[in-house]
Amino acid sequence: KKGIAYYDNCKINKVTSGHVSITKVDESKTMNLPCKLSMLIPPFRGHHVWEKVKGLTDDKGMIKVNDFQQSTTYPNIFGVGVCVSIPPVEKTLVPTGPPKTGYMIESQGTAAVKNIRIMIDHSEKHKEEDEEAYPQVELRNRPLLMGLCITDFGSDGAIFLTQPQYPPRRTDVTISGKLGTLAKIAFEKYFLHKIESGDTDPYYEKYMLHLIGVDRVTSKKQQG
Repeated sequence: KKGIAYYDNCKINKVTSGHVSITKVDESKTMNLPCKLSMLIPPFRGHHVWEKVKGLTDDKGMIKVNDFQQSTTYPNIFGVGVCVSIPPVEKTLVPTGPPKTGYMIESQGTAAVKNIRIMIDHSEKHKEEDEEAYPQVELRNRPLLMGLCITDFGSDGAIFLTQPQYPPRRTDVTISGKLGTLAKIAFEKYFLHKIESGDTDPYYEKYMLHLIGVDRVTSKKQQG
């Protein structure tokens, strides 16, 4: 479709100035794909400095966090976005990582900021007490990790909403066609307006999204 050929379940063996050598793992078949311009996206890894901190990262160097975006080892460290360790959605022939989209990362950031605020307020409240004696702080804000995205494919586009982003999902809606392209153009202008005005998180945006069931964080305790 759209004149693009794709090969799944492949690993790269070698890249030269004239071709890329790949192996289709499911067929044990090696192919040389001719090319004049190649763009390769290597697997994400965490910064090597993080790996030197004992217990901070997983084997890929990504920061391990709990439901509140807080390090599982160091309570004063929070992780947000691509740096966070999230297990694969499913096991595949060629190891893959889960998608990390913009709105999901905004949710993580919002939860982290709210929880850091709780920690600061808690520390200020008990600053006259012995640190080992005052009660442990209870974090409440968890990111809901919903997926909300508008994509532009050139001649058309798509809008998708997933709640949550990773299966099992309660909601999974995709709208394809020209509407996606128009929505992308409109969102671009709206986004630039937010940046220029300095109001990057307007109340009416959060209210409109809330009306369709899209929220960034929850302070409700998990059941079970």
